This record gives sequence, C-alpha cells and structure tokens, in this order.
Amino acid sequence: MYHRQTILIGTIFISVTLLTLLYHSLNVHPKNARRNANWTETQLEFRGFVVNSGHIEEKRLALPSLENISWPEREFLPLPMGAPGIRSVPLQTTFSRGQMRTLWDLFGIFITAMEELGLSDRWMLYGGTLLGSYRHHDIIPWDDDIDVLVDVGVRTVLREKFHRMEPDILFYEGKNQDRLYAKLIEPSDSSEDVYGSRQLRGKDNGWPFVDICYYSSSETHITEIGWSYERAPLYGTVLDKDSYQEDLGWVRERLVQGGKIIHELQLVAPLREFTVGKSNTRSFFHFLQGLF
Repeated sequence: MYHRQTILIGTIFISVTLLTLLYHSLNVHPKNARRNANWTETQLEFRGFVVNSGHIEEKRLALPSLENISWPEREFLPLPMGAPGIRSVPLQTTFSRGQMRTLWDLFGIFITAMEELGLSDRWMLYGGTLLGSYRHHDIIPWDDDIDVLVDVGVRTVLREKFHRMEPDILFYEGKNQDRLYAKLIEPSDSSEDVYGSRQLRGKDNGWPFVDICYYSSSETHITEIGWSYERAPLYGTVLDKDSYQEDLGWVRERLVQGGKIIHELQLVAPLREFTVGKSNTRSFFHFLQGLF
C-alpha cells in the first residue's frame, strides 16, 4: 500500500513537472521564436524591394498598390504648353494630359533601359523629382521634368543604348547631362494635345524630357558632375559640392503614379538636419528656355 502511494505521488510530481516545463516551452520559447521568425520575414520583405544589379521588373510589379488611398486629383492645362494663349503660371501645373503622359512614358523607357542593362542600382531620383517623391508621392505639381542621377561610369553604355532606340525616342548628349525626349510634334505650337515633345527654341532637344545628370564616387566622396543645381538634395550648401560619406545615409525612395508605386530603391540622402529657413526655390522653367 505504501509502495503504491509512493509511486502515485512520484507520478503526480513528475507529471506536474512535465506540465510546468511544457507550459514554459509553449509560452516563452515559441514567443521568441515567433518574434525571430517575424524579424526574418520583415527582413525578407524589405530585401524584396531593394534594387540589385539585375532585372527588377518583376519586383517592381510586385510593389504594393496604393489605389485605395484617396489621392488628390491632378490638374492639367486645358491646352498643351506651347499652344497659343497658354502661359506658365508660378506654382501651377505645367502639363496638359498628353504632355504628362509623354513624360511618364519617357520615364518608363528610362527605367526599362536601366533594367535591361543590369544597371538598376546605378541611378536614383534627383532634384525636384526626389523632393516631389517625398512631399507629394509624385512629381511636384508645378515641376516640368523628371530628374535622375546616374553613375558616370555607365554613361557610355547608357548613351549607346538610347541611341539604338532612335528614332522611336530621341536622345540629346550634353557635356555634363543628357536628355531623353520623344519624337517632335510639328508644328511645335500645335494646340493638339498628342503624345510627343516640342522643340525648344535655341536648344538641341525637345520638351517634355527626362533630365539625366551624372555623379562620380570614391571611397569618401560623392560628387555631381557639372554641379547643375544651386541647392542639390545630396548636399547642404554650395560649399558642400563634395559630400562626405559620413554625412550621407541610405534610405528608401518611391515615386507614385496612379496609386501605384512605380519605382522604389535605396538612395543617398543627407543625414544633417535641414529647415525651411534653409530652403529656396527658383523661377526657372525649362519650357521658358524658349519654344518655337
């Protein structure tokens, strides 16, 4: 009898001990495991959006749709810029529907070309387009082009690529920057709102266009070739034309069109703090360089 009681008590003790261990196993270790699993999943999700040197069209198409967000309705000119009676107004739209469609198409051609060349990690948004990406998730409503910054080391192969695409698209080579634009509309002051670019008076390229600037880099510096901007997003002031790497951090950018992210990658951006008091703007408008 005593022996059976001892066995029973021992069995109960062992059972309670096992249940206690099982309880801790289910409520402590799996929670950590789940947390680690979620961390890994998050990292994998982030890596899915990081641009590499290969073709990324599938990645871009897999980016989340933002169509459920109520986006402000974009305003358009009633007639294309360049048509009789149409003039630029500060802080107002500069595109008709056809001209905006032309600009986005040119940007898509640029993205595809970089993907096909395996150079998706050798360029970034720049200038007003970079600012618009953050402030408006679009180009700035009154901006008149799309600015990109490309590694100067791939300039030759990029130029060759675009010249092979002529005459479907046109490509202007400048000393420090290039421009990608569409077939020219004739006459350039046509009121017809159709796809195409219009010849700029006194210039060798048409508008709308994608403005392609170039940068060089070393172990310590990133420098824009030509220094075309008075206040560039990569640098703080004119004295910061050469940006030190320790002043720069890698963040993510995105550009939204029609409720969909069409471009997302890592880019260089300043770590130092900027205030509105340090901001400035210019009344420069590419179109007013001269049309017809």
